Amino acid sequence: MNVKKIILIIVAIIILLSTIIISINFLNKKSITTKLKENLETGISYVEELKIESDKIQEIKEQKESADNLYKQNNHTAAKESYTSISMGVAKILKSEAERLLDNLEKYANSTAEQQTLFNEANIKAEQQEFLDAFNFYKSNIQNSNSLIEKYKKEAEELKPVAEENIAKEIITRELNKDYKVSDIKILVNGTWAVATVQPLTFQTDNAYIALQYLNNKWRIIAGPGTSFNQKDYPNMPEEVANILNGGQ
Repeated sequence: MNVKKIILIIVAIIILLSTIIISINFLNKKSITTKLKENLETGISYVEELKIESDKIQEIKEQKESADNLYKQNNHTAAKESYTSISMGVAKILKSEAERLLDNLEKYANSTAEQQTLFNEANIKAEQQEFLDAFNFYKSNIQNSNSLIEKYKKEAEELKPVAEENIAKEIITRELNKDYKVSDIKILVNGTWAVATVQPLTFQTDNAYIALQYLNNKWRIIAGPGTSFNQKDYPNMPEEVANILNGGQ
């Protein structure tokens, strides 16, 4: 075999190996891009399933259509970049909803540590661009928070009649006397504060208001009775309570 033939064989082998490497790289890119595409579709389906209101979702769907066109054209590098960017947008929508519900849950629950841990794990996965795990963690976090909030709301409603009775008794027996009529009791701040209207029975006057806080398993009068209150005198009083105490609705 002469030198020319050997060179031709070597060149052919190099071309073959290059073709194989290029094909492998193409398939790897396609595989990664396909996974990103499927994960993004899962994330979008979660936003819709959870009925999250967002002005970004339509824009995200339009961006995905453009990325899908790149994918169909086998432009996997550009498609991968686009799917990654859109996935980050979906993660932000889910994160925002999970964060909103966590803030709401804190009003009802003494501890939200387990939910906070799941939320933090979702954030880490999103930062690492492990989008499917992030989407799944956010979804679980949102569903769990919603369930817990509904549970605490139901418990508060069931206990409301008992709470109102205890508040009325506390107002009459502890600070005032039986010459007052207690009415229009409002349970506030997730069952930790209350405002009631009190009216003297022995003389005619404007309605007065009284505020109570639930402390150490007992309702205690914090302010009133009175018709006007300065919130500066009660720095620990929530604004919602102060507004109603001053005759607001």
